[in-house]
Amino acid sequence: MTTPTPSQPVSSPAPSPSLSPSRPSSPAPSSAAPAVLAARYTTSASWETGFIGTVSVTNTGTAEASWSVDVTYPADAGVRITSTWNAQLTGATFSGGTLAPGATATFGFSANKQVRARVAPSGCSIAGTPCKIG
Repeated sequence: MTTPTPSQPVSSPAPSPSLSPSRPSSPAPSSAAPAVLAARYTTSASWETGFIGTVSVTNTGTAEASWSVDVTYPADAGVRITSTWNAQLTGATFSGGTLAPGATATFGFSANKQVRARVAPSGCSIAGTPCKIG
């Protein structure tokens, strides 16, 4: 009869490198800086029953951007815009084309008013940012 011998410790084999393809990492999100738009409102002429308003829109960012400017007046001034140039008007919103970085677009409008005094807008904003007035 043979006597059993104690078994030798069995070492596990080293793990083999994975043969499955690794997932490609997702591309980093685009870090393109957003367009930054600024606007300046001026009254270029005013008379007893009307005025001409002018707004300059500047893209100070690094990306192209379409723009729209909201302009409102005090209700008791009775302002009614009669014509506009270099922009489209819908309600109290003027809009235009695309501005390249560093570019400026200027639009204007004529309006009638019910008060004799000079009328300043009660609100003017572009992309939620107040316009500079003056």
